[in-house]
Amino acid sequence: PSIALDVVAVAASTSYGLSGRMTQLSGERDQNVRIETDDGDFVLKIAGPLEDPSVVDFQVAVLKHLEATAPELPVPRIVDGIDGNAIGAIVDQSGSTCQMRLVTYLPGITFDAERNVPAEPLRAIGRVQGKMCRALSGFDHAGADHFMPWDISNGLIGSDQLWRHAQADVIGVVGSHQEHLADVASSKFSDLRRQVIHNDAHRGNLLRADKSSHELTGVIDFGDMVKAPLIDDLAVSGSSFARASDDPIAAVEALATGFNSVFPLRDEEVGVLYDFILVRLVLGLLLFDFMIAKGSDYTTHVLRERPEAMDGLAKWLTVDSDLLTHRLHTSLRQVEHDR
Repeated sequence: PSIALDVVAVAASTSYGLSGRMTQLSGERDQNVRIETDDGDFVLKIAGPLEDPSVVDFQVAVLKHLEATAPELPVPRIVDGIDGNAIGAIVDQSGSTCQMRLVTYLPGITFDAERNVPAEPLRAIGRVQGKMCRALSGFDHAGADHFMPWDISNGLIGSDQLWRHAQADVIGVVGSHQEHLADVASSKFSDLRRQVIHNDAHRGNLLRADKSSHELTGVIDFGDMVKAPLIDDLAVSGSSFARASDDPIAAVEALATGFNSVFPLRDEEVGVLYDFILVRLVLGLLLFDFMIAKGSDYTTHVLRERPEAMDGLAKWLTVDSDLLTHRLHTSLRQVEHDR
């Protein structure tokens, strides 16, 4: 949606008793509006009129569950409306009703522009991911099994429709891997641990205080959550930090070591991580090219992100998958020994 800020201001006042400076934030699916008030800053998230209500309820339920079971995690908090409900309604420019919910605003800047993040901050990021997955390991919801394009286990990697829109550079780099990717999609996802995961811990959704710091201060954007193989969550962060590192194996190793220290990984999960990162990188580019071809509202962002995504894929294809798996097994066994 693209609702005028004066309309959003009325909804914020009526539903949440908030008034203050309104600023439009970026978002792939939701309209996100920051509200700066004397009592703190908030983000009003407005879903599209066609969004499944159970998916919005799922996102709210996850954040409330994390607040109750893992309050130390640096994630947004749900703010209930004046009527006591977490989900409200607002009418968009076409007259359609959209669901909205309010969350606390987390300050900081992202890791987007940062290259070669050191090992210890990466281990800390992995630990936060592990703690979040551990907290969600017993959680379920009717909306958790919804279709999510960015879920690497959804089978889209084998979609002829997506591949038809792939640009020539993607075909040139991974065209020969299509059969392998289809095999990964059809055979490697089914026997792994599945649970609700954040599914979006890339550099743009992880916050730090400022450019001089590598300390993680926040995790944002819970719009891609889904029930999927647990290891997918690490494949998302791994693909993001590996493509921004001169030593992608070391970056993934640090993330996995941190994750494993609080939520132990299984051998079969470690064994598929290289392929799952590859799938994430390729799927990302396929979705980018699909959005470009269809003239998505998100095209400007996609065009800005695409060159680095392409470079990251080419870099990952130079990684020795056996060496990565060996390094991971060795490091994780050492963590177990030290524990």
